[in-house]
Amino acid sequence: MLARHLATTTEFQFEQSHGGRTPIAVDKALMICLWTLAKPDSYRAIANLFDVPKSTVLLCVRRVCTATIRTCCAQFVKFPKSKQELTSNMQGFANMRGMQNVLGAIDGSHIAIKAPEVEPAAYVNRKGFYSIVLQAVVDSKLMFMDCYAGWPGSVHDARVFKNSPLFNFGAKVCSPNCLILGDAAYPLKSWLLVPYRDNGKLNAVQRNFNFVHAATRCTVERAFALLKGRFRRLKYLDMKHMEDIMNVIMTCCIFHNICLLSDRDTDLFVNADVCDEPDGDMVPVRECNDQDACTARDEIAAMLSNL
Repeated sequence: MLARHLATTTEFQFEQSHGGRTPIAVDKALMICLWTLAKPDSYRAIANLFDVPKSTVLLCVRRVCTATIRTCCAQFVKFPKSKQELTSNMQGFANMRGMQNVLGAIDGSHIAIKAPEVEPAAYVNRKGFYSIVLQAVVDSKLMFMDCYAGWPGSVHDARVFKNSPLFNFGAKVCSPNCLILGDAAYPLKSWLLVPYRDNGKLNAVQRNFNFVHAATRCTVERAFALLKGRFRRLKYLDMKHMEDIMNVIMTCCIFHNICLLSDRDTDLFVNADVCDEPDGDMVPVRECNDQDACTARDEIAAMLSNL
């Protein structure tokens, strides 16, 4: 399906008599790209495998990624639009621990990269390695509904979120009565539900809410683990240019969704205990002063305690 689609894009429309070498066929270029993203092999090893020059491997990756992002992103990475899709997604979250009206779960993941040439210290995250932050919202089926990448690894998840497009249009996407679940690194909003800050004085209702919230939000951590398990190049991107890094990350997210549309055998790529090791920045932020959001969270907590 991808090969047929990419063949119609401008990136793979070549003139009949351009001179020089024969262009790489779209099928082969796609296979080179998929192999590069799925395996941590060196570019030289991949070049030998496909009998092409080393430079051609990166050229194929660039062409496929550019064409995929330009023509497929809006089609495969999107929030549910129809009522049937929305209801099915919410029911999937409700079946986990009983939390109602959940549209998605948000979190940030660190994509390891080589030390950048410009301001490398800014890319060192709290775990001590160079990285780029990928913020994503996923549905109950582990599919990405929104992706935002590019901030250095030292930036807190809350700041990435505040500067992302989702911060401004999230209330519109979640209207009416839809919720996105986030961890303690995010602010509490009327449409963004975060756990109670554990100061050692939480009551039974609040502790139960935090447990149900964490068990439901675990979906986004499984999605990140599946993404990096299927496309192992994301465990360390040995690339020089930031544009190439961003394109590879976004393309992997698109391919991730395409794979899930036809393949549910996710156990091959993700461990069962992945939820015990969150990848995002868990440093809590100051509680929001939005009294309506606090009241709504208290009502949800009370309802969950009665289940």
